[in-house]
Amino acid sequence: MNSPRATVVICLLCLLGGCREYNISQPIALVPSTSFSALEKTALSHAAQCWNYRFGTKFSVPDKASHLQQVVVDYEDAICPLARAGTTAYFPAAVYICPPKYFNAERRIIEDTFFAIVLHELGHVLNIRDHAERGRELSVMAPSSRGPSPLIPHRFSAADVQLLQAANPDFLIDSPCREVLIPSDFGGKDNPDYHGCSCLR
Repeated sequence: MNSPRATVVICLLCLLGGCREYNISQPIALVPSTSFSALEKTALSHAAQCWNYRFGTKFSVPDKASHLQQVVVDYEDAICPLARAGTTAYFPAAVYICPPKYFNAERRIIEDTFFAIVLHELGHVLNIRDHAERGRELSVMAPSSRGPSPLIPHRFSAADVQLLQAANPDFLIDSPCREVLIPSDFGGKDNPDYHGCSCLR
């Protein structure tokens, strides 16, 4: 969820490191930080599942890197003055998230925020560099608000689909679902029956 300043930093890293897009038709391993709790790993897995359901992408969350294409997901204090999170545009990419200790919120909101952040940042991993405009329809790829409680859309919007297609013109969307519903909150440890996005077939 990149602010203008974060976008400038990421672009500079891209120029220095050499940009390369991911082939989103192939598996992409999301490698979680060793500091992540089981709950955070679950949230990351569910966010990845949402994209896989809706677009037929091939995200996975192994305990350690197992694919040629991989993305490290970790906490990083340095991103906090810029944004809640940022995704580097160079290859291999990394998703850096502002640690929860900086969130002045209840634990439940922190859990929801983590899920909302990684759901959004995975769009940037899929080569989406732009954001959806804020409008009447909530979008996964809309810029983040700085409020204490995140707004999680109930489904991927038409703008999300257009952004993915524009960033990956050769990718054929192959969803196994008639519709994908995104939960309004992550649920976390207080909801043991929570299973992430729903795939309506």
